[in-house]
Amino acid sequence: MAIGLILQTSRRAALLGVLILSALLGTAAHVSAQRKHLVANGVESLAWWQMNPHMGHLWATTCPGDSAWRPGEGTTPDEAVAAMKAMRKRIGYGTVTLDSIIPLYPRKIVRPVCSDAVRADIEVGDFKTLAGVHGEVNVSVRELYTGMRLRDEFTFGLLQYLKYPNIVFDIDSLSNVVQRGDTTYANVVGDFTLRGSRDKRTVPVKITKVRDGIRIIGRFEMRASDLEEVYGMSKYKLGLGVGTGIWKLLHMGFDIILSENGNPGSM
Repeated sequence: MAIGLILQTSRRAALLGVLILSALLGTAAHVSAQRKHLVANGVESLAWWQMNPHMGHLWATTCPGDSAWRPGEGTTPDEAVAAMKAMRKRIGYGTVTLDSIIPLYPRKIVRPVCSDAVRADIEVGDFKTLAGVHGEVNVSVRELYTGMRLRDEFTFGLLQYLKYPNIVFDIDSLSNVVQRGDTTYANVVGDFTLRGSRDKRTVPVKITKVRDGIRIIGRFEMRASDLEEVYGMSKYKLGLGVGTGIWKLLHMGFDIILSENGNPGSM
């Protein structure tokens, strides 16, 4: 009887061990399933900047192939006329100022027509709640396009693209995450690096799910004078825009498609 009791106890202990192991493996599998490694699909992702006031030409994009985007003044006459017609069709001839529209040409439909200038590599600890987010976003300075070659070359020189080829945002975390239906709103917290100078930034974003991943749209701004005071750009080259305080704010933003394999999302 003692031997039978011992065997029965051993069987119970073994069964309990199996159940505990199964529970642990199940939990690990659940955690593993939630964790995601996301990569930007470059031909569907873009970044942009826009000065305020923009003087009719001070804006750029990494996706000039987007059908909604238009270059500013100083391009060919046909492009200038097309841009003005498109703008007036959107806002009419009322009292709305063009400087209040940021960005001037937001993307309406995502298509694989961009320059592959935006690279992102992001880890998400829990894809369902978007907890444990960290990673890096890189934008190629050389692919920022204003629509006028001389203006682009001047900008590249101002940003010293040969020495600092990328604008970088290192993501530390998400904060103030709010879910509204199928859309998530949050603040991306991290370090922004421009022209070798690094500072902390908090960027409000809107996150929506697509077939193979997520789409993140966000924008932030800085004082135009920061270009000289924080990022060390030449006051002489910046000219009257910064020197006399004509330029007030520099807006920057992105519209990035992220998936596990970097393939196009579903729009």
